[in-house]
Amino acid sequence: MERHISIINQHLHDLNPLNCGWQACTASHSYGPAARDYYLIHYILSGKGIFCRDNQRINLARGDLFLIRPDELTFYQADHEDPWNYIWIGFDGALCASLVNRSVLEGDRASVHLPEAEPLFLQIQNEFEHLIGSELFLCAKLYELISVLQPKTVLEREKDEYIQRVVDYMKANYASPVRVEQIARMIGLNRHYLSRIFSREMGMPPKQYLLEMRLNRAAVYLVQRDYSVKEAAHSVGYDDVFNFSKVFKRYYGLAP
Repeated sequence: MERHISIINQHLHDLNPLNCGWQACTASHSYGPAARDYYLIHYILSGKGIFCRDNQRINLARGDLFLIRPDELTFYQADHEDPWNYIWIGFDGALCASLVNRSVLEGDRASVHLPEAEPLFLQIQNEFEHLIGSELFLCAKLYELISVLQPKTVLEREKDEYIQRVVDYMKANYASPVRVEQIARMIGLNRHYLSRIFSREMGMPPKQYLLEMRLNRAAVYLVQRDYSVKEAAHSVGYDDVFNFSKVFKRYYGLAP
């Protein structure tokens, strides 16, 4: 099913909507190779597909957005088993190049995973036809989308890097007696601050994350490798087998 929305070209100077629509594609449905003379964004609401440009093949799925630039030759195709359902917006205007190049799609980048944009596109789909001045509504949504596409602040990037360092260190050292205080000192953060940003991003405190990582790995050793309880315990950083067994049973509901 394909739906095109009628738009009157208002010739807005800065950011000017040209077309909009959505489609639930059939298996292996494709478009191109072809080019346009305006910017075109597709946002994937469900399913999967591929996007090809400049000898690149990009696999995309729900929550992904891809951008076609003016006069760029592209090809895209729905998956043959789980075809995608997407919504698109075409636009031009004097600020397009500048706004795109200041976003996460700067340079030559053509796609980004952006699940936080889904409510915006669903609002376009659900409300567009019921509005007077729908072109201005769509223009406002384009500006809103550009704001969502802005890069993270330096502080946010630093937080992401700290969390990645913690996770990578745990993965590499869970067999040793790792402590959260030790990791915080190593990366130069206050322990409470580290716990706060880690919990917000990962959904649990670092201590709990390390515990679950160890116990999940221990379960693999016990079930798939046929390790003894003592061998599994020592392999994930527990010197006290009794304590390991107690923690394991509390987490999994049965003794190792």
